[in-house]
Amino acid sequence: MGKKLTEEMIRDKTNIDDIEQVKDLNFWANDLEDVSILSRMPSIETISLSLNKISSLSFFRSCIKLEELFLRKNKIGSLKEIHYLKNLPCLKVLWLWDNPLSSHPHYRLYIVKVLPNLKKLDNAAVSDEERTAAKKLDLATLESEESEVAGEDTEENKRVNDSYMKSNFIKKEKIRKPPSGTSSGSHSRGLGKRSSLSQRNDNILTAVMALINELDKSSLDLIHKEIGKKISEM
Repeated sequence: MGKKLTEEMIRDKTNIDDIEQVKDLNFWANDLEDVSILSRMPSIETISLSLNKISSLSFFRSCIKLEELFLRKNKIGSLKEIHYLKNLPCLKVLWLWDNPLSSHPHYRLYIVKVLPNLKKLDNAAVSDEERTAAKKLDLATLESEESEVAGEDTEENKRVNDSYMKSNFIKKEKIRKPPSGTSSGSHSRGLGKRSSLSQRNDNILTAVMALINELDKSSLDLIHKEIGKKISEM
């Protein structure tokens, strides 16, 4: 059972007594399920609630000044939930990757159709080609078919997800020739170790870059200090 976001938690986090004045809220990875208190926060502009247990977008429909919403790795399962956001005129950035609904083969186009003012979805800008394709979508048909694909790991879902991940996260590595005087076997083992280490670093960097967008200023300042300390020790 997830937790409920409370007024006391918000005050402690933001140091603002009147929660109606809060503009930036960051509670990622807090095991939150109920964030209904957002209906009492009309001034909120940026919300970071990734890595929680939120299953509905209905909590955000009253946030009329909302510009950026980060909800990666939650439990939002239905594409129909997107309609709760369609009356938010300022919303320009939305992160929903790693929610169950993101496995739908028409995930991006569906959201672009419902939210035509959106500028960025997950880590990719909405393209003119996507907007054109989205206009041709029949939402009623997709919604009626959604139950058939929800939770299924179909070949189409695999293809769409693999293509997305490759285009946005995976970097190709160049394989160098073994230096003179080095046996191909020993070089292959060395290359394998370097490739493994490089892939690990890439994976860590990808995770860090994804989370940076969801941190508030105080958190970013702390990270900046720690990075400076780490570099000075090298």
